[in-house]
Amino acid sequence: MNAGRRVVVLGVGNVLLGDEGVGVHVVRELEKRDLPEGVRPIDGGTGGFNLIGIIAEADTLIVVDTLSSDAEPGSIFRFTPDEVRQPGGSRHTSVHDIGLLDALELAAMSGYEPDTVIFGVVPERIDWGMELSAPVKEALPRVLAAVIQEIDGLC
Repeated sequence: MNAGRRVVVLGVGNVLLGDEGVGVHVVRELEKRDLPEGVRPIDGGTGGFNLIGIIAEADTLIVVDTLSSDAEPGSIFRFTPDEVRQPGGSRHTSVHDIGLLDALELAAMSGYEPDTVIFGVVPERIDWGMELSAPVKEALPRVLAAVIQEIDGLC
């Protein structure tokens, strides 16, 4: 990895709402690992405007979140903000009221534009409870591997 490069892995979600917390579960798993210098996993909670400060800390931002999609629960998608913004772009969106893209755009207006990639996981169930559904729990190691591969690609 480039010396001094700051990589933030941002897990977004609410662990009290089942699958909605998958991003936080990924961050918690990353915290148990020996990551390269400059890589920082952060629990971003339910997102919103408080993410702008976190975005400002990153040269590269890797986000893990749940997303709304007609795909099978546990499906994983990798995309960039630009792919979503394009006309006819991705139909996948965050399940949060104030979306990640809103926070990224506000951060960009303040001069913070990290290279960003988003891993979205399709939930089966967003309801009270701290357990992930079976399809999302089974997807967790694949999401983790994809994030680690992304980090390794920066080295």
